Amino acid sequence: AVKIFGEDLQELFDHATEASRYIRNIDGVGDIKVQQIDGIPQLVVKYNRVKMAQYGLNVNEVNSAIKMTFAGETAGIVMEGEKRFDLVVRMDSVHRQDIQNLRELYIDLPSGSQIPLQEVADVNYENAPLEISRDNTHRRITIGINVRGRDVESVVADIQKVMKNKITLPAGYYVTYGGTFENLQAAKSRLALVVPIALALIFILLFFTFQSFLEASIIYLAIPLSAIGGVVALWIRGMPFSVSAGIGFIALFGVAVLNGIVLLSYFKQLAQEGLGVEERLKKGLELRFRPVIMTAAVASLGFLPMALSQSPGAEVQRPLATVVIGGLITATFLTLVVIPVVYSIVMGRREQKLKAKGLGMIVLFILISFSGIASGLRTSDFGLATSDSRLSTKSRSDDSPISTLYSPISSLSLKACLERASTRNALLATGLADVKTAEAFINSGKELPKGTVDGQYGKTQTSTSQDYTLMFSQSIPWPTLLKAQVKALTSAKVMSEKRLKITQNLVVSSVKFYYYQILAQQKNLEFLASQDSLYTQMKRAATIKFQQGETNRLELMAAETRLREFQQKRIALEADQKTAYQNLAYWINEPGEFEIEGKESVTMESGAAGLDLSKNPTIELLAEQVEHGKLLTAVERERLKPDVRIGMTNQSIERVGGQNFVQAGLAIPIFGKGQKAKIASAKLQEEAFASQKIQAESALQTDYKNAEAAVAKYRASLAYYTSTALPQAILLEKTALKSYQQGEIEYVEMLQNTQQAWQIRESYIQEVNAYNQAIITRQTIIGNE
Repeated sequence: AVKIFGEDLQELFDHATEASRYIRNIDGVGDIKVQQIDGIPQLVVKYNRVKMAQYGLNVNEVNSAIKMTFAGETAGIVMEGEKRFDLVVRMDSVHRQDIQNLRELYIDLPSGSQIPLQEVADVNYENAPLEISRDNTHRRITIGINVRGRDVESVVADIQKVMKNKITLPAGYYVTYGGTFENLQAAKSRLALVVPIALALIFILLFFTFQSFLEASIIYLAIPLSAIGGVVALWIRGMPFSVSAGIGFIALFGVAVLNGIVLLSYFKQLAQEGLGVEERLKKGLELRFRPVIMTAAVASLGFLPMALSQSPGAEVQRPLATVVIGGLITATFLTLVVIPVVYSIVMGRREQKLKAKGLGMIVLFILISFSGIASGLRTSDFGLATSDSRLSTKSRSDDSPISTLYSPISSLSLKACLERASTRNALLATGLADVKTAEAFINSGKELPKGTVDGQYGKTQTSTSQDYTLMFSQSIPWPTLLKAQVKALTSAKVMSEKRLKITQNLVVSSVKFYYYQILAQQKNLEFLASQDSLYTQMKRAATIKFQQGETNRLELMAAETRLREFQQKRIALEADQKTAYQNLAYWINEPGEFEIEGKESVTMESGAAGLDLSKNPTIELLAEQVEHGKLLTAVERERLKPDVRIGMTNQSIERVGGQNFVQAGLAIPIFGKGQKAKIASAKLQEEAFASQKIQAESALQTDYKNAEAAVAKYRASLAYYTSTALPQAILLEKTALKSYQQGEIEYVEMLQNTQQAWQIRESYIQEVNAYNQAIITRQTIIGNE
């Protein structure tokens, strides 16, 4: 719609008619319609003001007479009971039927005579506009245009040229363009904001998914690749860009990115498996070709009915579906080609840089290794190595001969481990720092509020003299409040000490647990070493017998299986022991390699039984917490007492020397409802602490009884093993070996007997670990005293 605005309606219509003749010749313009101004005939009275002046008439009087004659005027009120009606006077209907009746209407003159209306006015019928359209107080004529075979924007551009070059509008007249074109402009402005936001959100989601700016950028290539297909599809079908096409591009970008995600996520998975770039591309494209095709095909087929629709409203659906289908076609095939090529180039260069960096680190490591060997040789040449140091021949991770270094390893007893843990453990250092912090904070309980110093200078007494006033004041809490605050802060320091004691108890228990675990693993490794030597000899003997034909292959296979079983057990146990050493190193904070002495018995001493919860650090902490709650309640009660306020004022009066005044007073808490609520809250917290203490005591008593029962159970089990099972296992193993050597039993029967002996020893070590753990639990409950 082309809208022309101005003042004169007829002039607007003339310009609109002229513009329509030119617009009709523009390519793509279909039906065109100019808004008509002709309407129904109207009875118009035009006054001759000169004659009215000669007769002494004015317009208001004549208007009033015409209105009273044809429309009626109120002359009074008629009362019917409580009802009121207006009394209206007008001419009879017989004299209101023709224009001549109005012309012959007599008008009263000031002189008392009358003249007909046609003497001072022209009364005729004239055609008037049926409707006058206005926008912002300006009259408007609309030219309605239908566009065919072209996009609206280009047609409006041609119309704008016509209106600029062919139509000359007077001052105050202007043209606007509305309808579909106006909606298009509004939609384009919204799309200019929505599309960048959508693209930015897509990239942000890609970045959060892959945690890599580089990989997100590679997948982002699918967006321009899909846009190419969408534009080409619109061009092939002869469709202009429209709002629905813009929305189709937004939907297309989201769907097109899925193909890149499907492909690149699998490349990333293959990279984590250690495959190179070329292997990733081959395997990834082979296994992800069908998912990529299916992802695009499903979306394309879903939009196909919309692209081919001819039903009402299809002009909106077709551009959207065309963009999505065309974009997915190009995006799919280009994704399978362009993204792998870009990925191979980018990731290939990236891995080359990493390899170069890794090679430099290896060279640096080798140089450091050479320097270490050289320094070791210089030390040994000058006789600086001690004769009693224990040496290790453990290889480094590169397994090269250069890395076979000799370094002394410290041997630690249980007592040494506990001493190192007490001085080095980071948890204990943190707890000690908390204690010192709480101790330093105690003095804050004696701190007084800030004093105030105020001054003023000016004319305070007279209008001529300049006076000054200096005032100092200090508020002092009631002495018992300061004392209560110090007690509460001292209790907080004691609570920090109790927490430190809990940490110490945990550290001691952990060191004992891992120390005795390693000790049991050492005993088990010693037995596995002896078994490995024994079964190596048995395998060698079985091999010789098989080669000489004295036995079948079953015996040889059984010997090999048994040997490999014990070797695998040894490897697994060495890995467990390494983990236990790492855990023990954490608790004693030992950065270097070490080993335990192992002079202690593999079974812990049970110690004296008896539960004394007063020495348990947790109970001590809860008891102090209850006391701390009482002190906090006392602090809140002391806050109800008044504060003492003292002050001094120095003031000059009418240029006389300064006068000193001393002030004193009390700050009394008149409204103490809030403080009483705090006291009640502190009291309830105190009761909660007491309840926690009771609950903890009950739980610890139950745990102690369970631990005591476990100790008794495992003690009886160990007594059985040491007195009966282990001697039987030794006898069973010796008898089986001797019988096999004498040829009394076959190899398989010998294996069964030795297997039973091994199971007895393995169960014994498990019982030892369980027994030690029960003792450590019991010692932890009673405070490791």
